[in-house]
Amino acid sequence: MFFVDKRQVQKILDVAIFDRWGNRVYYVSQKAIEPEISIWDGGVQLPGLYLYTAVLELVNGDRQEVSGSVHLIK
Repeated sequence: MFFVDKRQVQKILDVAIFDRWGNRVYYVSQKAIEPEISIWDGGVQLPGLYLYTAVLELVNGDRQEVSGSVHLIK
């Protein structure tokens, strides 16, 4: 789940999630902004640590890339 400040972020341009070997396991683009955004439910992936990258479009028109990790627990 992404928590986004609508005062700063206009939209999510894309989100990619990768497994520990660098394989992309999920991708979505042009996601609408909501107070709490459910992006990925884990699908058929095994529990474990995954990495994500996201490109955000800010309200001033700039783009910002963010990245981090998410621990999938089932």
